[in-house]
Amino acid sequence: MKEEQRPDIYGQVVFCDDVRQESTGKCIYIGVYNSNLMIVNGGFPATLSRLSFAISVFQKREIFKPQFKIRIFVPGDPDDVPSIEAEVGEGVADSMAGEIDKTADALGLPKGEGLRNYVHVFTVMQFDNFQIKSTGFIKVQAEIGGKRYRLGALAVGSPQAKAG
Repeated sequence: MKEEQRPDIYGQVVFCDDVRQESTGKCIYIGVYNSNLMIVNGGFPATLSRLSFAISVFQKREIFKPQFKIRIFVPGDPDDVPSIEAEVGEGVADSMAGEIDKTADALGLPKGEGLRNYVHVFTVMQFDNFQIKSTGFIKVQAEIGGKRYRLGALAVGSPQAKAG
């Protein structure tokens, strides 16, 4: 069976309590949420002591836009007004795209394949005392070149909300 081609722009989010980085550069995700977050003590509104988002965005090298926005919606937000919006990008022009070949060469990967074709932007966003107003979804989007791309969503619920 033929493998489908990757889209030009795609991404993913790991929703968790905390993200730490080892001296080797590896990330440690603590308290990862698989597909839902259950508020078990009390109902809504609820406050999490910390919520972290490990966000990866991949863009095809030929169309790479180094500056873009991350948009985070919490339950109750209007469809076009996120609670959180942040600019993401490189501090030095062409530094992200320039790292692709260095990394691929260091790994011994062939030219013109895989890793060399996409620029990977990784960022961690952490929020203390994260407010959740109601049941629904925490949604993360990337806005790149005037288009929005869904990166991930986390369902939020509570037994008290169901009972109410």
